[in-house]
Amino acid sequence: MAQMQNTQTIALQPEKVRDKVPLLYERDDVLLSMIQQRGDVEKVSSRNMRIPLQVNPGGKAGSYNADGGDLGRGSGSVYDVAQISPIFFRFAVEISKLVEYSTNAREKAIENAAKREVANGMKQFRAFLDKVLQTAGNGVLGAIGSVSGTTLTMNTPPGAALVYVGQTIQIYDTTITTNRGNAAFPAEAYGAFESATNEDVARGTREAIDRTLSSTLPEGIGEGARRRIGDDIFHELHATLSEQSAQSPGHRPTRQADRLHLGRAGTRLGKSGHHHQPSNQRKCGRQRQRSRSALFRA
Repeated sequence: MAQMQNTQTIALQPEKVRDKVPLLYERDDVLLSMIQQRGDVEKVSSRNMRIPLQVNPGGKAGSYNADGGDLGRGSGSVYDVAQISPIFFRFAVEISKLVEYSTNAREKAIENAAKREVANGMKQFRAFLDKVLQTAGNGVLGAIGSVSGTTLTMNTPPGAALVYVGQTIQIYDTTITTNRGNAAFPAEAYGAFESATNEDVARGTREAIDRTLSSTLPEGIGEGARRRIGDDIFHELHATLSEQSAQSPGHRPTRQADRLHLGRAGTRLGKSGHHHQPSNQRKCGRQRQRSRSALFRA
């Protein structure tokens, strides 16, 4: 009689499902949060809000004769007023009754989909408002640079940074008066945008490291040695950023973060380059280790 095989016991084996759902896309609302935390956010009606502004200084400065001289005429500050029109935004989330019923207990699902989707919707709504705040005030999230069939390519910058996957976008002419129709932003387009962004950041980081090393490393270090030092710094910088991203779920390093770390690298390398003056290739190796250790103590 043949031995029992694993395929005969599959029906007895429970399926393990991880009870955590990591976030794998950007959903920041930094600018919106900064504005709301100021404490001077006003509640308005449907009428325009008036904002008085002091736009120009007043007063006439000059010398005069202190022995009874004429002080002359003066002037005053100039004020103006700005008006803000209320704009109403909404964020629609839709689920079926079966989704609610199928996930409303721990025995059925690892998360209550209805409650989680409401929370997700509020966070995504905040991310949308944050993107709108970064426009010119006209709601334009990007400009189309070229059209190929049904594919619309957006100009960079900002590219597709102000839109999110699945968002329905209205297409207008250059005067923002003629609505040419709607379009959806697909996931593959966002993936291509992120890939291009990452490649751009990596290329810029390597160039900046090379410029920093060219201006800070002592004389006598050849181009090959400088390139190896730059490669080591780039790979360790990338590993450090990846580690920080892993320690902060839902957060991924931004271009600003890359530039910040690179700026620190330049500062540390500059100090290290001035303090150590190796005169041969053996000292060059020690110099490289000092530079790397100084960089990642930042």
